[in-house]
Amino acid sequence: MGKREGRGLALMIGLAISAGAALFPQYVAAADVTGHDIVSSRDWSGPDTNPRAAGYIGSESDSGNVYDNTLTVDSTHHPPHVLNQGYIAAGYTEGGGDTYGNRLVILPGAHLTGRVSGGHLNGAALSGRTHHNTVIMRGGTVTDEIYGGNVTGTDGLRVGDAEWNTVEMSGGRAEKGIYGGRVRKSGNVRHNTVHISGGWANTAGGGIAPQEHGGRGGNAEDNQLVVSGGTVRTAVGGVSLRGKALRNTVEITGGTLRVVYGGSGRQTDGNRVAISGGDIRGTVIGGFSGIGSANNNSVAITGGSVRGNVYGGRSLLGNAEGNVVTLDGVRIMQGNVYGGYGARGSKNIVNLKNGAEVDGVIFGGFSGGNRESNNLLAIHGVGTAKAEKLIYVQHLDFYLDPMASPASPTRLQLRTMTQSLSGVSVGVGVKGHALVLRPGDTVSLLRVAPGGTLNITGMAREAETMQGVSVSYAFDVWRRGNEELVATLRASTVNPRTRSLIETRTATNELIKRGADLLASAGMGAADDDRERRRQYGIWADVQKSSMRTKTDSDIDLHASNMAVGVSRIFARKGGELLFSPFVEYATGKYDSYMGDGTHGSGDLSYLGAGVLARMDRTNGVWMEAVLHGGSTKANYHGQVHASQLTTYRYTAPYWAVQLGVGKTRPVGSAAQLDCYARYFWSHTNGVSAQLNTGETYDFHATDSHRLRAGARYTRFGSASALYAGLALEYEMAGGATAHFQSYDMPASSATGASVFMELGWRSTPKHGRVTCEVNLSGWQGHRSGWMGSARMDWKF
Repeated sequence: MGKREGRGLALMIGLAISAGAALFPQYVAAADVTGHDIVSSRDWSGPDTNPRAAGYIGSESDSGNVYDNTLTVDSTHHPPHVLNQGYIAAGYTEGGGDTYGNRLVILPGAHLTGRVSGGHLNGAALSGRTHHNTVIMRGGTVTDEIYGGNVTGTDGLRVGDAEWNTVEMSGGRAEKGIYGGRVRKSGNVRHNTVHISGGWANTAGGGIAPQEHGGRGGNAEDNQLVVSGGTVRTAVGGVSLRGKALRNTVEITGGTLRVVYGGSGRQTDGNRVAISGGDIRGTVIGGFSGIGSANNNSVAITGGSVRGNVYGGRSLLGNAEGNVVTLDGVRIMQGNVYGGYGARGSKNIVNLKNGAEVDGVIFGGFSGGNRESNNLLAIHGVGTAKAEKLIYVQHLDFYLDPMASPASPTRLQLRTMTQSLSGVSVGVGVKGHALVLRPGDTVSLLRVAPGGTLNITGMAREAETMQGVSVSYAFDVWRRGNEELVATLRASTVNPRTRSLIETRTATNELIKRGADLLASAGMGAADDDRERRRQYGIWADVQKSSMRTKTDSDIDLHASNMAVGVSRIFARKGGELLFSPFVEYATGKYDSYMGDGTHGSGDLSYLGAGVLARMDRTNGVWMEAVLHGGSTKANYHGQVHASQLTTYRYTAPYWAVQLGVGKTRPVGSAAQLDCYARYFWSHTNGVSAQLNTGETYDFHATDSHRLRAGARYTRFGSASALYAGLALEYEMAGGATAHFQSYDMPASSATGASVFMELGWRSTPKHGRVTCEVNLSGWQGHRSGWMGSARMDWKF
């Protein structure tokens, strides 16, 4: 039968499965009722008790919970299994506790005449919730309503919420309605879900609260209905008779439906209908209200068939504002399209994408008192959109075909013979990934029927737009002949603020240069080791932190961490020694770039690579060094280069670098030495393409940096350590970055200039020791300004 938890034998449920079965809960109070698994598999023959429940609490004073009970209604013979009770539930309470985690399964052949619930709250309690209950309908017939979670009660006294309940229907017939959550008079329905993949339902909704007048009312919020098959006469995401319907959703991928509502209530806001399949044979409404507002609702249709009117939001007595209808490559048959329909129909949007068609009229907004304003119709994608006529549209935006040219087809074709655009503002948009236009190019925007007349009296004749964030366009909008609206490109200008996008490449170069500076310091450290402490092999590690500003056409602040780890071997050679050291290197950094007009870009940089360092020290004090290293860089960008729009991109590109050095070390007295040197640094980052989040693809050219450095370091030795100071002058001969977008050369970033730096350092020199440590701090002024600090450890063995 099942397990009992709570106050002992508080519940008695009889179950017999043989030639017949009986199911009858007893009216005994319980603390908690859980774990019953009941199967009813033939015609009901028990006492005429109501409700029929697998788990039940019948006392109004009992605050126990009813949870994790299962009721299965099964029949494998004829006549069907008939249950004629008023309420049938997996979990049911008359008290003040919750019903949750209960499961009711209806199998083919069953016939239920009562109201069916996964979890049910009844009585006059002022607390409790029904949540996370489930009804699964695989067949059979239910003549009354079905609820995943249900809250009833007498005279509206019962207060409770129905949340996170689920109904799944794959077959059978629901003759009244199916709701994920339902509240009769007092409480909210939230986050309930109904999924229908087969069968027939008169009405289906994610949630309904309250369903009847009286009580305290409540809202329907964040409920969902998904239809992938079967037949539903009326589909709704969430309904509130006397409250708000907020953020409810209907998703349709298949099946046959008559009427679809995203949400319905005294106030509807943020409800959504998404249709990608199925056959809708009537009206589609994003949000509906009788006496209140229907604002900020949406309908998106990308597939299937719709035969009827489509409304983003509709109110009989209130306002309908901020609603959106999007049609993508579909046809609305036998109906009109309304962005918003209400006492005031303003700020609504209708989007036609990829050749969408409307058999009827497109209304941007509609109200009986002519209170329509700021309604927008926008044409996107490829192909020619079609409609009968435009009414109450105050703004027309034409986003050009990505392959737009003077030979491209018209963006919008109207079937009417007369269309007035008097007082309408016309915008021309160019997507970031589209082909660029050239001054003098003319594109067709709108046509009426052949032989018709287009009235543009009082229409704005100029339009300015951006292609993504990169190129600005100035269009002249005019009428060609009597029936066609066209736009001619008068001028195009590259956005100078896009140089901020190029500075990422310069910042990447700077990060690689910091790594080269670290390796130069590593080479000097290897040179200064006492010959008596040298061994054949060594392991070394260098870590460097830096904060530097580089003056380009902008200012680039780079905060970086560079590190390198290598193994070394020293070979004795005639007249000197050769140090050979392979290594790996890694760096990470954050940069900010600032242009003079206030444009600010930022991002993260990193590289990972490997290389080899070689140094020859001759007995006469002359030394020569060479370093070759390379790997892969990563970078990203965040910034606002046009208005307040955030622009981002990222890329990965290989890099290579070489440095060559020569110097001479000479003693100064008995405990000091002076090292004079010259170094050449070259680094190269491959060209790469990166797509902005606004659609443009930038081709970043390969970048090269050439630096010359000349300097000297004075070192004074103690018994077990050494102090040194150095001064050097560096000149960057080339280190900028360039890019192009299609045929436009974007503003370049240059990085040429001189810098001077002074360094101070300390190195341990223990006699006969194997480990040496070193710290170094340098300050920079000029083309580069800031500081670098590094630490090094070298273990010889």
